[in-house]
Amino acid sequence: MSSYEKFALSGPDIVCEEFDGELVVLDLKTGCYFSFNRSASAIWGLLTAGFAPQAIEEAWGRSVGPLVESLVGHNLLVAVPEDGEPRLEPDMLATLQAAADAPAIEAFDDLADLIRADPVHDVDKSAGWPHQTAAVSF
Repeated sequence: MSSYEKFALSGPDIVCEEFDGELVVLDLKTGCYFSFNRSASAIWGLLTAGFAPQAIEEAWGRSVGPLVESLVGHNLLVAVPEDGEPRLEPDMLATLQAAADAPAIEAFDDLADLIRADPVHDVDKSAGWPHQTAAVSF
């Protein structure tokens, strides 16, 4: 990972939602979901808003490299060409600085079969309804 690279969602199958202050990111293709702690959530927001990891590290004073590598390793983010740097607003930086914990994510695949099931489109008359696709492991 180059420190000047920027990142974006790896595709339309990556969706996220905040629930009671906890960010959950779901990979609809694999059915895996990820729980982010407060600092990882703040960094995710900055990365997906177009900030390079180096800019986040300079503003925060801590390394985000291991988190970025994990997000890329889980196929949640991909590197994209640089096209200028958005301005780091004070409220964005305040959110990040308020997070005292090291950024961390937890990966879960216990609901992968349910998430990947598509009862409308996965119909196979000979196999029954619905017919699920083969499991994906990570």
